[in-house]
Amino acid sequence: MKQDKNCLRLKSGKEIYAYNGVIGLDKKLNIFEGYDGCIDIAPEYGERWPDGIDNVKTEEIKEICEIMIKRWSKLLKKVDARIEKENIKQK
Repeated sequence: MKQDKNCLRLKSGKEIYAYNGVIGLDKKLNIFEGYDGCIDIAPEYGERWPDGIDNVKTEEIKEICEIMIKRWSKLLKKVDARIEKENIKQK
């Protein structure tokens, strides 16, 4: 995956619009970008992925999952380090 401003390029070659590379996930496991509840597909972003993941290629969904998990894991490590540092200061 490569990110260029607001575009994520998947290994499949598909480009999707995602403002600042942000992909959301709701409680029904629908993926979306921003507030509009969908993922727009490049080049002109005229096509949209449907709600849910049933009609999207499995490899593409897996890649997006791996990207977001990696980002959240990185943030979690930073938060854990900060908590550890704060606990050391309190001792």
